[in-house]
Amino acid sequence: MAASSKRTKRIRQKIEDETPLTIEESRAIRREALNLELEYHRELKAKDDEIRRLRELLEAEKEIATIKKTDQIQPINKESENKEFDEGKVTEEQLQILSYVAEQGNRTLVGNILQSSQKWGVNRVKTEYNIGELEKYGYLSGSFDSEFNDTRYEITHKGRTALVDNGKY
Repeated sequence: MAASSKRTKRIRQKIEDETPLTIEESRAIRREALNLELEYHRELKAKDDEIRRLRELLEAEKEIATIKKTDQIQPINKESENKEFDEGKVTEEQLQILSYVAEQGNRTLVGNILQSSQKWGVNRVKTEYNIGELEKYGYLSGSFDSEFNDTRYEITHKGRTALVDNGKY
């Protein structure tokens, strides 16, 4: 029976190979081919979109790494830090804060200083640090203003001296 089964299978295959497709079968094959092609293009577009998104993400991470590199905080030698302030030397960013407070009528809200520092290209944390250092070493004096629920700063004589000594006034 095995030989007979093989022979029958061969004859059936030969007939199928030689028999033309019906119109309906031909249309079904074309539809399937078109659907497969559409699916292929959808997958290709999805992969291209994913590659583009990953490239954008990689570029953003590179930018962040570059920013972090340029904004890295350097270790501070506390002795030299104290000495600089004792000698009346302040950084350009700190002089900018002192100038701003002086120009604003000498009673400036910390929120206003922070907003302005962003326009100068200095981030909030660094500005808050600089304000704290200026207050710590007596260049600024701060007091809480309950009306505005914020701290007001005024420049001290030492702060005005630093501005004059550094050619800002």
